[in-house]
Amino acid sequence: AKNIQLRSEPPIEPLSVLADADELRTILDNLVDNAIKYTESTGHVTVRWQQAEDMGIISVEDDGAGIPLDRQARIFERFYRVDKARDRQRGGTGLGLSIVKHLCQLFGGSVEVESQMGKGSTFRVRLPLVGSQDHVPAPGTQSALADVPAVLQ
Repeated sequence: AKNIQLRSEPPIEPLSVLADADELRTILDNLVDNAIKYTESTGHVTVRWQQAEDMGIISVEDDGAGIPLDRQARIFERFYRVDKARDRQRGGTGLGLSIVKHLCQLFGGSVEVESQMGKGSTFRVRLPLVGSQDHVPAPGTQSALADVPAVLQ
């Protein structure tokens, strides 16, 4: 069993982002699950919420093994796995980060990763705040889901 310390650092004021609450939960579940899965048994995972201009930013940070630089660009592809042999032992399909990217784009947002081998990874999800002027859903998507704000607190 792992003894990972999970920390949450919510914003001082709640943030309302243009995203469906259930889909936002899917984004968070995937990112936190991956962080726990790839962090050693006594590591740390931190989830932070903050506002930057007209975007709500959710960061999921771990002190796990990290992702090699030459593989970071591909981790959001469907079925891609950094270490196929190790991933089979841990489970997973290689779809989680692809789903995260798709949902972020659906709501007019984005996801990015910063990672260093041996130091861990930080995934940042950026979603438009309710009332932001620049919200544009991904081409070819219906923005009906994004019309109901999700509150981050």
